[in-house]
Amino acid sequence: MWPSNRVRHKLLRFVFISCFLSIVGCADESRQLDGNSLSFQLAGSEPSSSANPDFGVATTTIPESASTLPQLPANDPFDLLEKQFTEIEKSRDKCTQKPRECEVETFVLPNSPYERRFSDRMQKFAKYNIYSRPGRGSRSITIEGIDRDRVTNSALIRGCVADSIVLFMDGAIYDNNVISSLSIWRLQWRNDRWYLADVTVERRFFDSDKCEWPNEN
Repeated sequence: MWPSNRVRHKLLRFVFISCFLSIVGCADESRQLDGNSLSFQLAGSEPSSSANPDFGVATTTIPESASTLPQLPANDPFDLLEKQFTEIEKSRDKCTQKPRECEVETFVLPNSPYERRFSDRMQKFAKYNIYSRPGRGSRSITIEGIDRDRVTNSALIRGCVADSIVLFMDGAIYDNNVISSLSIWRLQWRNDRWYLADVTVERRFFDSDKCEWPNEN
């Protein structure tokens, strides 16, 4: 027996509502699953061809000509002044120990007043076999002030030298005087480093270390 038209209408309405609720429910579930899978994909999925292999996100290549990244400034020469001045003094001491192996041009400015004086001194040492020995005396410098000239990239270092280095000639002691001196070193920046250009001795004291009290007589 077939149901009446009224019953059939109710049944169709019930089926329609059930299907509609089922579709909405499936759509909501699909949206939730899509959200979870999206999060999971960003965390551990294989990157696409346009993705960054480290982070799994898309990247854009900026042409070099269009880059707006700031250029890092070069090192300030004066930040290296004291460190390289110490290196210059160490090179000077090594030359005194081995005059024949002295490479004056590596730390003294070529064609400068000091280059001529120091080269002549090392030639004299080599000719007469005069040299110093490590551990026999010392040479220390107390820096009292630095004048920086950023226009010419030069500097004046004022300080006191305490020198007790023993010099030998043919194995015998040649000079074992203790000398203190108030000096000025002029350095010049060239080819990305500092060079010694000149040294001026303003006052010299013999047989004593006056660098701790330079104003005493």
